Amino acid sequence: MGEFNHIALGLQKEMPMVYTAMSKHLFYFRFFISQFVVNQKAVPLNPFLLWDYFLLDIVDRDSVREANNNIVKRADEVWVFGPVSNGVLAEIKIAQE
Repeated sequence: MGEFNHIALGLQKEMPMVYTAMSKHLFYFRFFISQFVVNQKAVPLNPFLLWDYFLLDIVDRDSVREANNNIVKRADEVWVFGPVSNGVLAEIKIAQE
């Protein structure tokens, strides 16, 4: 099969996985929030970049919430941006568990 080389193979430094908790009011800032996390040398787990806005309702919202909660539980850290909505408060409580 021959030798394979790619720049990505040399970029494997461990970085914290950061869940970016934010209300829907910050949806339009999702890219800037992820940029901020990357600039802090962390990996953003941004729900609005993973699921857009509830996958545009092509699946049940509770399915997206459950998948999202699994990401919250696996994240190394949760960073809260903006006002704490009920959904963000739920994510904070899940992260504290």
